[in-house]
Amino acid sequence: MKKGFTLIELLVVVLIIGILSAVALPQYTKAVEKARMSNAISVLSSIYKAQQVYYLANNQYAQKLDDLDVGVTGEDVDAVGDGVVAFGPLKKTQDFIFGAWTMTTNVPGMASASRIDANGHVAYVMMMTMGGTRFCNASAYATDAQSKLCADWRDGKI
Repeated sequence: MKKGFTLIELLVVVLIIGILSAVALPQYTKAVEKARMSNAISVLSSIYKAQQVYYLANNQYAQKLDDLDVGVTGEDVDAVGDGVVAFGPLKKTQDFIFGAWTMTTNVPGMASASRIDANGHVAYVMMMTMGGTRFCNASAYATDAQSKLCADWRDGKI
């Protein structure tokens, strides 16, 4: 008698691997996105604190990221994603575009992080004002996991 696996046994193994992959992949994707957002929150907090220091020294908030003593390394860009938001100069990293500015007198000292997907679309924009208010707006390009993380951060759950 020959030793080996039957076709049915091989199909069952492939089916089990497929089911496990279908369950594990979304969890992995969520974990990766949460790690990316955590990194962005850290940089965003640094920009926020640098805006406060800048205000103490100059009695006004910075108009751009380059005016702050914060080490955000990346490519200089003038627009976020599809060019919808243009406050430059901004710093583009692999996954985010960071910025700092003063939009209007009623929203002073903004710090921002825009999540950019592989196609250059803005998935969500995170902003902090000097009043401590958090804004996070997910776009149509955001995944369900990104939208949930955005809402959780805005609501102070992260």
